[in-house]
Amino acid sequence: LRALGREIPPAERLVTLESDRELYLDEPGPKPGPVTYAFEARQSNGEARAENAAGEGTITEMFATALRYNATRVIVGEVRSTEVLPMLQAMSAGGAGSMCTLHVRQPHDISRQLVQLCTEAGMQNEAAHHLIASSSDGVVYLT
Repeated sequence: LRALGREIPPAERLVTLESDRELYLDEPGPKPGPVTYAFEARQSNGEARAENAAGEGTITEMFATALRYNATRVIVGEVRSTEVLPMLQAMSAGGAGSMCTLHVRQPHDISRQLVQLCTEAGMQNEAAHHLIASSSDGVVYLT
């Protein structure tokens, strides 16, 4: 994902969202890259509040802030949970060239895993299939 991110033209604006910082696309590389805004999820400080744990910042919550940066592309370090919905919505709303990683055993498991994550986040099965189809142009599978 880092190698693909390094190929993004300098004229673009990139937002990265990661649970653990690994991409470092906001740091200088071997050639000029896009203006990059890196967001990293935060664990709570242990204090509980009614709606969530104090200090916590999830990838899902960071999407709204990240989209205010008027990014031409969004990269999600790894999709594991409810962040799948805002990621797919951002991709279908014009985030051409946006990327993420998803861990599966076989290439044919990709769409099944995305649908499963969408339904776990509260989306209907048919709507999940439609959103995935409208937001995905291609897949790179590495073993």
